[in-house]
Amino acid sequence: MSLTLVIGPANSAKARVVLERYRAQLSRGPILVVPTGADAVYYRRELAESGVVLGARVESFSGLMREIAGRAGVVGRPVGAGARERVVAAAIAEARLEVLGPSAASPGFLAAATLLVAELGSRRIEPPRLTAALRRWAPEGRRLEQSEEVAAIYAGYRRRLERLGRLDEEQLRARSLDAIRLDPSRWGRTPVMVYGFDDLDPLQLDAVETLARAAEVVVSLPYEAGRVALAGRAGTFETLRPAAAEVVELPPREEHYDADARTALHHLERVLFEEVEEGEGGQRPDPGEAVGLLEGETERSELELVAAEIDDLLTDGGYRPGDIAVVMRSIGGSAELVAEVFGQAGIPASIERSVRFADTAVGRGLLGLLRAALGEGEAADLLGWLRAPGVLERPELADRFEARLRREGVRRVEEARPRWEHFPLDVLDRLVAAAGRGPGALVERTAAELERLVGAPWRRSAHVLDERELAETRVVAEAGRRLEELGELTAADRSLGPTPAELIATLAGLELAPRAAGGGVLVCDALGLRARRVRAVFVCGLQEGAFPAPGREGPFFGTEERAEIARASGLVLTRFEDALGAERFLFYATVSRAESRLRLSWHTAGDDGAPSTPSAFVDDVRDAFGPGLEPRRRERDWAGAEPDRVGGRFPVPPGGTPLGRVGSGAALAGLEERAALSPSALEAWTACPVKWFVERHLGARALEPEGEPLARGNVAHAVLARVVAELCASTDSPWGAAPERVRELVGEALEEHAGAVSTNSERDRAGRRRLAADLERYVELLRDGSPEHVPRAFELAFGLGDSDRPAVELAGGELVLCGRIDRVDVDAAAGTAIVTDYKSGEVLGAAKWEERGKLALALYMLAAGELLGLEVVGGVYQPVRGADLRPRGAVRDDVDPGLPGYANDRLEAERLAGVLSGALERAVAAARELRSGALEPRPATCTRGGLCRHPAICRERGVGR
Repeated sequence: MSLTLVIGPANSAKARVVLERYRAQLSRGPILVVPTGADAVYYRRELAESGVVLGARVESFSGLMREIAGRAGVVGRPVGAGARERVVAAAIAEARLEVLGPSAASPGFLAAATLLVAELGSRRIEPPRLTAALRRWAPEGRRLEQSEEVAAIYAGYRRRLERLGRLDEEQLRARSLDAIRLDPSRWGRTPVMVYGFDDLDPLQLDAVETLARAAEVVVSLPYEAGRVALAGRAGTFETLRPAAAEVVELPPREEHYDADARTALHHLERVLFEEVEEGEGGQRPDPGEAVGLLEGETERSELELVAAEIDDLLTDGGYRPGDIAVVMRSIGGSAELVAEVFGQAGIPASIERSVRFADTAVGRGLLGLLRAALGEGEAADLLGWLRAPGVLERPELADRFEARLRREGVRRVEEARPRWEHFPLDVLDRLVAAAGRGPGALVERTAAELERLVGAPWRRSAHVLDERELAETRVVAEAGRRLEELGELTAADRSLGPTPAELIATLAGLELAPRAAGGGVLVCDALGLRARRVRAVFVCGLQEGAFPAPGREGPFFGTEERAEIARASGLVLTRFEDALGAERFLFYATVSRAESRLRLSWHTAGDDGAPSTPSAFVDDVRDAFGPGLEPRRRERDWAGAEPDRVGGRFPVPPGGTPLGRVGSGAALAGLEERAALSPSALEAWTACPVKWFVERHLGARALEPEGEPLARGNVAHAVLARVVAELCASTDSPWGAAPERVRELVGEALEEHAGAVSTNSERDRAGRRRLAADLERYVELLRDGSPEHVPRAFELAFGLGDSDRPAVELAGGELVLCGRIDRVDVDAAAGTAIVTDYKSGEVLGAAKWEERGKLALALYMLAAGELLGLEVVGGVYQPVRGADLRPRGAVRDDVDPGLPGYANDRLEAERLAGVLSGALERAVAAARELRSGALEPRPATCTRGGLCRHPAICRERGVGR
């Protein structure tokens, strides 16, 4: 019959012409072909709104090819992606590569070879033709050897498919088209309308030309002679034009744009990428509200600018979420950030994102199970399976199990398995046994475990899946199909069955093409908006190197080599030389989708703070309007916002809630009623209230084992307390004990802490030996001085649940303390006491307490005086490690000359009283702040290095970046 080409620039009413012809052919059951499944849904709805309900059929090109195969009588299911990879891998192994051998060992070689065989199939290139062409191109030398190996891979792939009696996707399509070409009556007279495609690949061109011999075919192409933006589409138009009975060339039109934006948006469509100095009428038009630029400091702040504008459109502009699209060249890793930012702003979003099997709950569980049983056997893999929904009725058991493994330093499955106490882990044994029986049994067992995991969370319930669960279900279902396909392949040829490692890699690499789920603002890549228009388009991530994307080379043969092969043999492979032309068209097509508002955005720095350059396409748009088009910048980045110093709380992010004062949320509820506070908590608050909030108030338990320095300090504290207590119990002068007795006590105490210094046995033994030497040196230091104050109270607890002593009230009851004092040394004759606090880290004299925000020791001194009825004349931090074990702190200068220490830590009575009163005053102020919930980040004092300890929560500007 006939082929009609409908060409024109963007917004030239090509869709109207195609749809009019579609409606005119309704009696013949026409098929409208669009690029994606989402486009098919869109146009089915549009046809329904115009009254076309019965007889309307809209398909993607894959759907059209299935219809062609059915009418052509070509039966059978093509090998899927997983089976194709297995066949290609077998062909690579069979080829016994020498020149390509080193490359074949790399992870990307199999994927590249799979792409090559698909490309060759789409161009209907048979193995003998490829071999002959490559020999004419490279008649001798190393290049010939490499070409022969490439040809051997392709020939081996085709031979294996033939032995299997299967076809791949390209062969099935080619055979179906050949059947229609030989007998056009098989197709009948069903009209086909093709709309929304930027370009057509060889098999799609073949389908158009073949169907045009049997029925009426209308193809819409974006093309206008002489336009730079559309130059890359000239090849497709010229390929089809000789077969076209009619070419409908449409002029540019303005009526598709809203009235207030028409001048600016139409002007941009006409002059983008053209060498035009002035607009129509001698002046470039004012972009007004139609075209705008947004510049953020980071990707997050860029997206927050976009979210703020979208929120204005939805709130005050009369827009619906479906009227707006956010477009990126490639969404990739930005999908989660977009979801987070838009969620905080309360913007409903339909994000077009790919889904990886490994990122689903079921996928993580199954891959963890396979790796635990058959892979390297990390304990983390076993935990991944235990955490899969439905495996445990009480998920907290996995958290406790992980905490135990981390604290004990367990890494391997064989070490972790005996520590699991709740039910037998024989599922691991079943997988190992299946792998021993061969690849077929392994695939079958894996499929059974997948089915078990899929049904586990919903057992005996009528659960309705939400959008996220539906998206995950798609990729889980694809994993099931992949396993079924591998099972069939293995049954047909055992040598094609996957090894355990290959099965794990296949499932881990499984990823479905991007698809938007649910309603809301559409967030998609630059190919996702080709066949539709929306009122507002936001083009984000316009960075140099991102959009335009860098050019790419084909697998195995570069652009120049492909040109040489074509000249030498006439064999034309896909050409990639006009990468910039393709990117220009993609950008042109994207910005032309806007009917009323167009915004272009970028950011000036990456996550690591490195400068990021805007795309040259931004300059092309600015050239269309002149210097008046300036970007709007965000001066304040919520991701690193300065706190409100007056209010004493964080500002409220878009769509968020304040973190600050009591009453702003449940997190800080109850602080006003909080009675006793520990000196260490007040000291932590003084250093940084946010650090106190995370570590003291939230009270999250650490999963990681203690760091070795901290573990060593804890052991030293416990051993020293026991040794000194036993020395005091056995003699009136503990510092006079024989060195042998001290060594014996230290050794006995350390034996009880075997494995506590380090999870590594060798480091633990070495750490305990060093600790023993330090503790013995400490007792020797005291023996040399023979202090008059001797230990009389150990672990003196007050105001705590395990203590009979009440909390201590200070400052007229305004400050109520609870805590535990490590040791109190007493001179009974003088009625005085000295407080000792063991430290494994830095120890400071009183002169630096206020500067460093130290409160604990001074408050313990005040509390000890109230508890014991003694005059406290000193307080010292006792180091338990290091070359110098002399204590630091504050001791009245007229007491106990035998106490070791530093001369400048000896203070006159009046000065000592001033140190204590100053510490009490600061503690009372800190308690008031704490009870008010005034969370103020203080990165300068949060840690010794001036860095934030919890940047992911605090997110103070410049901290932790």
